[in-house]
Amino acid sequence: MFNKLLLTILLIISTNAMAEWTLIEFNDETMVYADVKTKQKLGNKVKMWILYDFIHPKISAAENQPYLSLVTLDEYDCVNATKKLLVGSMYKENMQKGKNIGTITFKVNETIHEPIIPNTLEAASFEKACRKNN
Repeated sequence: MFNKLLLTILLIISTNAMAEWTLIEFNDETMVYADVKTKQKLGNKVKMWILYDFIHPKISAAENQPYLSLVTLDEYDCVNATKKLLVGSMYKENMQKGKNIGTITFKVNETIHEPIIPNTLEAASFEKACRKNN
């Protein structure tokens, strides 16, 4: 268990240190970026790192601290149009800067694939992950 946690933390640090964020969508509250170089396809599913950058601070439920960016590793089912959160890390500052105030890692069966709702920020990240020409 410890080795898996350590591997996840090292993956987050190394992946995010080299991330090349591309803006894919935004609204009045949030800008969403993808690191398309991290896209991994396995059958109908794709894993990709996503950065949510917030205009106004959010409050972490677990740590009860404000954060301005959230980096997630998401798994997309390109056939069934669903998304599953695998890892999430919250940062004090925008664009994954400042102190990491918390990281959540989910076991394989802890989360389920949620349907992608059209015309949402998640729909934009789904399109970026599942579109063949990225």
